[in-house]
Amino acid sequence: MGNAATRLRRDSVFRAAPGELLALSSIAPPIKASTILLVGLGDPVHWTPAILGMALQSAARDVRRRCASSASFAPSLLDSGIEFNDPDVIAEQMLGGLFQCATAPSKAEAKLWLFCADSARLTATHASLSRAFVKYAAC
Repeated sequence: MGNAATRLRRDSVFRAAPGELLALSSIAPPIKASTILLVGLGDPVHWTPAILGMALQSAARDVRRRCASSASFAPSLLDSGIEFNDPDVIAEQMLGGLFQCATAPSKAEAKLWLFCADSARLTATHASLSRAFVKYAAC
């Protein structure tokens, strides 16, 4: 996306407040998505893992509202200036937000949810998401 998110923030189109959403529907190649949803995580100084759960819950509600068949979530914590190194807490917050939204009745339900991680953290992220999924799927 180049510097699109930075320009949107600079121009005050997107403030990135916790849970704030901005849908982009004119996506240039090589991205193959009908919509990209920017989700605010707030000021890195005041960020907590719970904000990530709330942000994912906001995104999940919007995905359902759009009747999307799939969604991908790529939290850019490091790009946002957020330094938090506990993948288990991150995974629990992300899946917690998703499962909280999923318990509400809806006619539209995405069939595929993807969670993206950089290659350096892929193994740890996968293991953390697996543990969190077992925890929330049992509820």
